[in-house]
Amino acid sequence: MLFVFRNFSRGKWLASAEISEVPQATKIDIKVPRPWKIKAGQYIYLTIPAAGFTSAIQSHPFMIAWWVRNGDGLTISLLVKTCRGFTTQLSGLAKRPLTAFIDGPYGIEHKLGEFGTVIMFATGIGIAAHMPYIKDLVSGYNSCEVRTHRILLVWQLEMESHQQWVKDWMDEVIEMDTGRILEIELYVLKRSNPVQLEDMDNTLMKHNLTDPKIVLYGTHQKIHKIFAPANVRSILNGEMITRKGSLVVSVCANKVMSMNIRNTIQQGMDEHMRFIELEFQPSLHSNTTSAVSDDSMDFACAGIA
Repeated sequence: MLFVFRNFSRGKWLASAEISEVPQATKIDIKVPRPWKIKAGQYIYLTIPAAGFTSAIQSHPFMIAWWVRNGDGLTISLLVKTCRGFTTQLSGLAKRPLTAFIDGPYGIEHKLGEFGTVIMFATGIGIAAHMPYIKDLVSGYNSCEVRTHRILLVWQLEMESHQQWVKDWMDEVIEMDTGRILEIELYVLKRSNPVQLEDMDNTLMKHNLTDPKIVLYGTHQKIHKIFAPANVRSILNGEMITRKGSLVVSVCANKVMSMNIRNTIQQGMDEHMRFIELEFQPSLHSNTTSAVSDDSMDFACAGIA
């Protein structure tokens, strides 16, 4: 019944999808026939018949990474790491109108706005699970609906070009962040080639910056890019000392980083701290070309301590 309810409404039949490619990933924008109130942590099952016969009879779960509601209705956005099978077929359907079936939403919303300090850790495609929370927290701060006064996003990227996955969404959040509660640290494991570095070089020249390790965007001045792995223990120990009120650590990261975070927090845990592993996690499947495996997203049991 939920499937029928979501895909059919008076005067509107089925969802329409538009696919665009970003480096080693795909963005899917879906205009839904029957809108609902989006909550952070929600995901849908998606079917796109044009992706092939097998895909037409299967549905695949994806996090809702972003959404726009306007006079034309509700458009939700998914971020998909190109890997194999269905995700590879999607990349060949870019820039053409598509019919889609959606089922959902499903998922657990964690009340991060109840904490004074929110620290988010993500590796690779794990950023998709955090974007809705960042959007809600910044919006909630502006309307005095949350207790949060500081957000730290720690995002470890395998390739520098992967920052393009969420660039437009992050630009919008930064514009919203009039209270300057959001700080972003990008940890890049591999530099891009000179062509892909052009946008970064233009930003450095615009702001008269000479240090490529720190990139400041506009007047926000709270986005830092470091070409090294994230030192989880150092980051957490610093935040636990200077935290504002209660603290929650939200994780959507590979197994190695998740274990490091859990071990560090357990050593300094108190009644005013909480640890959450989001329901959607980067794939734990092995990757023979890299020590960091972020090929796709898998569901995992939400670990809450």
